[in-house]
Amino acid sequence: MHSISVQKRSPLMCRACGFTLIELLVVISIIALLIAILLPALAAARATATRVKCATQLRQIQTGAYTYATDANGWFPYRTGGANPHAMQSTNDYDLHEGFIVPYLGDGVRDEIMFCPGPLLELRNPSSSGYDFKHVTYAYYAYASDEDGWQISSPPNLQTIDTAPSHATMWTCMTLLAGGNYFAHNVPIQPIVPDGQNAVRVDGSASWAQWGRMELAFQRGSQQWFWAKPGSH
Repeated sequence: MHSISVQKRSPLMCRACGFTLIELLVVISIIALLIAILLPALAAARATATRVKCATQLRQIQTGAYTYATDANGWFPYRTGGANPHAMQSTNDYDLHEGFIVPYLGDGVRDEIMFCPGPLLELRNPSSSGYDFKHVTYAYYAYASDEDGWQISSPPNLQTIDTAPSHATMWTCMTLLAGGNYFAHNVPIQPIVPDGQNAVRVDGSASWAQWGRMELAFQRGSQQWFWAKPGSH
């Protein structure tokens, strides 16, 4: 007579039936740790991509300005005396929108090209009051060296190809201090010093300038405008 043996489950076989609470907690902890490690890296990658897009737009704008100058006997698009650096349309004798942006960058591109894509775009964009028609969030410094408003000791004359030094800053992300708040690439209207700005020079080279490589360049009333020091990278 054959005996019937009953096979008992070993502890290892029981564990194969599912995860224990401790194992689940360990897995969740590992996932949370990976997320904590990856999120800053992803945020940094997004910030870098935004800077690159911004610099690309500024290069495109400066290429258009240089093309304008070759058609205008060496004169860059005219910056109306008394106009703020971010004013592209005015009631004065020249309008940068109709005189420069439309014919040299393209009709209908103002909202796509003339606004810095950084976090400031959330609060100052083409639908914002004052920015829906007149202003943009880039700054243009094609002033004469004797133009009232310069805050540096020896400002360059940025009106023509012949007078503008190739290393001089011409276009930047708007970096403005007004009412105690900064308006800048990565600062959406807060009393926080910005990280820096993208700047493109007369020769078309563009780079990111850290705050320490910037200076107060221009002032209209209580509004202070900062740009990358000429030649700084």
